[in-house]
Amino acid sequence: MTHTRFRSPLAALCLTLALALALARTLGLGPLPALAQDLFVPIPFEPVEVPADWDSQRIEGLTLRLPPGAMTVHESRDEKLWALADMDSRTGIAFSIRYDDNPERDLRRGKIPPEDAGLVVFPDGHIFHRWRAPLPENADVPGKAEILISERPVRGKDKLVLMLMAMNTPFEAHRAKFDIFLSGISIPAPGKPMALDLLEGVLRLPFDVTWSGLRGSHPDRIHMSMKDTPGRLGITRGEYDTGPMPRATRGQAVTFMGQPAQLFAFEDGSATVKDGEGQKGQARIVLLETCLPDGRAISLQFSGMPAFFHAGSLIRAFAEGPGVAGGVPPLPARNPAGGRADRARGTAAPRRAAAFRRAGKERSPAAPARDRAGRLV
Repeated sequence: MTHTRFRSPLAALCLTLALALALARTLGLGPLPALAQDLFVPIPFEPVEVPADWDSQRIEGLTLRLPPGAMTVHESRDEKLWALADMDSRTGIAFSIRYDDNPERDLRRGKIPPEDAGLVVFPDGHIFHRWRAPLPENADVPGKAEILISERPVRGKDKLVLMLMAMNTPFEAHRAKFDIFLSGISIPAPGKPMALDLLEGVLRLPFDVTWSGLRGSHPDRIHMSMKDTPGRLGITRGEYDTGPMPRATRGQAVTFMGQPAQLFAFEDGSATVKDGEGQKGQARIVLLETCLPDGRAISLQFSGMPAFFHAGSLIRAFAEGPGVAGGVPPLPARNPAGGRADRARGTAAPRRAAAFRRAGKERSPAAPARDRAGRLV
């Protein structure tokens, strides 16, 4: 076997781990029966206490803990790898997470049959299929890997793939650290959408698979649409953004995602189309009065046919979302461009905006807005 020499131990380690990452895509399942997983009874995973000095991180809506000294050696949109290893001897362990809509497909493409280690059920109810295999020969270092694949999607249609690796060291000698890593992973219960970090974690909202276009190239703007219901959502960080709102539109003091806000409602025929039932497009602008530490504000623009404002995936996203992270006291009283803010709060509680009212006299029959006393507004 020909060995490649590296001037930098870090470069050598990164190559080793990059090759090891490919393991999840080069393992072959062999002639497994179609109902192989049904032959296993899930083994409960018993979590252990995570030491206080393990660092906490959030990645694509997932929270995890990492041991002191762990360094990031690979990162992409759907995958991240950390290593806790000696650079010179290329000895140590590594942890990896990956989102994949069909990880089993990648496993079947390889030639090396892994060991099927059955099913593991975690306390939150998630079941993972576990596989074990040696590191591939082209990794140029002896070692062992354990791959866990969630049975159900955890982010839209993507399943979660966890990989634990030991290089030049016995895998079981580090089982305690691997168990701590697995114990420190926190994801929503099965069936609940993952709360995704938006605008660098300023907002955390649980969007499900009915939404598309979540990812955007602009760091301060997000534009999304609902796949089955005519409607769009825009979220902006910076100056107040009222979009196509007519001038002198009267605002309404509301509470939105637990934050004081101004709600502006109007017809928006220019941005939407008729749905064949004689209904016109509607728009709602929500301006959060809680600004960020750097002084920027959050604006939300909703536009679509009336059914869009009753869609369960829209209501759940904002009803269950934890709101704004790191907010500071409300902005000074001022009128957003083109609108008339409602400042007649007095001592009464602001109306809640969980229900989006139709513009004009007709109210939404799905969830009427009420004040604190329970009166319809």
